[in-house]
Amino acid sequence: MDKTKIKIVLFAVLIFFSSCFPYRRTASKGNRKPYIIFYVDVSVNQYFFKPQKFKNKNLKEFLTIDFTFRDTLKPQSLAIVNYSLFSFNPISNIDSIILFSDGRSYQLRQCKRLFIRKAHKRYEIRYSCRLSYKSILEYFDGKYYKVEVIINGKRIDFEPTKRTLKNYAIFYNDVISLIKLNSRQ
Repeated sequence: MDKTKIKIVLFAVLIFFSSCFPYRRTASKGNRKPYIIFYVDVSVNQYFFKPQKFKNKNLKEFLTIDFTFRDTLKPQSLAIVNYSLFSFNPISNIDSIILFSDGRSYQLRQCKRLFIRKAHKRYEIRYSCRLSYKSILEYFDGKYYKVEVIINGKRIDFEPTKRTLKNYAIFYNDVISLIKLNSRQ
């Protein structure tokens, strides 16, 4: 074979093998947002604020919390608040969880345990709770956040990480402020 045919065959083989490798999308600035917005219906969006991390430095435990809600003018509507507590010791039940924002407290209601599992060296206990739509909007108005978990009558405080505080600010500026602006009209 002449050199041209060899080059063509080699090029074809290279293309064939490179197409066999999985395509990996690189991260872009646009898909790193801490939330996802879903269109539901005319003038209705659903918002998912991705899990955010809160730490207890003394116990070296942490929890993640995420929020799902729809923008609505119905005062009785509820947001879904899911949280996972990661602990080195197995925890079978959590008495209650309270969110704090600038001194205001928000007790999560209708909490249901979803599961308990071993995740690496820690145990994860996951709950799904409800919070009123109005409370969600008030909660994100704050600048200082804390989560208090009560287990067997013992209070454990969790503080947001720096990344969580940044994500809260982004979520407030990109989503909550616009919801509030739209609700005034």
